[in-house]
Amino acid sequence: MPQSIATRVDHEINVDMISSSLSSKGYMVMSLILRYTLQTLVPHDQLANHSTVTIFCPHDNALYYYKTGDPSLGLLQYHVVPFKIDREVLDMSMPYVSKIDTLLSGHSLVPTTLPGGGPTSINGVKVKEWDVYIDGRVIIHGVDDFFDPAV
Repeated sequence: MPQSIATRVDHEINVDMISSSLSSKGYMVMSLILRYTLQTLVPHDQLANHSTVTIFCPHDNALYYYKTGDPSLGLLQYHVVPFKIDREVLDMSMPYVSKIDTLLSGHSLVPTTLPGGGPTSINGVKVKEWDVYIDGRVIIHGVDDFFDPAV
């Protein structure tokens, strides 16, 4: 079935598949947010390079308790890493309190899993579910809450 231009981001990122996958796994609000903001959220040059982006997606429960209304584009950019991050990279390659660049200029994420174990966390927020969506261009991991840019 052909994809409509309105639901695709340039260079073959399938917004319909991302949205459908997220909503089926309990990330319904972020599914809708990404459906309408993914083209703005991920820069065109990032897509033109055929590189992978990683999105840390807060579960619906986090959105119910989010106190300042809808998340801003800046806050959403803080949840997007302009390269591939998977469980192995976070657990094995990134030492505690190293910095991970995000699409929000001047703001990095910090792995906060204590050496020696425990659930993987970033900025003190637990990674709830690995590989909620993965297609080679976009990787989405579920997290318990929004990352705080003030951390």
